[in-house]
Amino acid sequence: MWVGMKRRTATHLLADIGPAAFRREFVAAHPFAPGRGSLAGRVASERRAIRIADALQDPEYNHEAQKILGFRSVLGVPLQRVAPDI
Repeated sequence: MWVGMKRRTATHLLADIGPAAFRREFVAAHPFAPGRGSLAGRVASERRAIRIADALQDPEYNHEAQKILGFRSVLGVPLQRVAPDI
């Protein structure tokens, strides 16, 4: 599990728990821009919970990240307050 923070135009790694070092390094080195290519990008763009049942079957998903991180199904939930995103 990881928590990202939106800074300007991308979501950056803020905190994590559990992932192997190479996964943490990949996420830290590749901030996610809003858009349909990543879970964080979709959550930031749509400002709602997003579930991707199978990332490999999703034609808009960035499959490079999926292959490196090794997941199929993902869930993202925005942490919001009345003002800007957390």
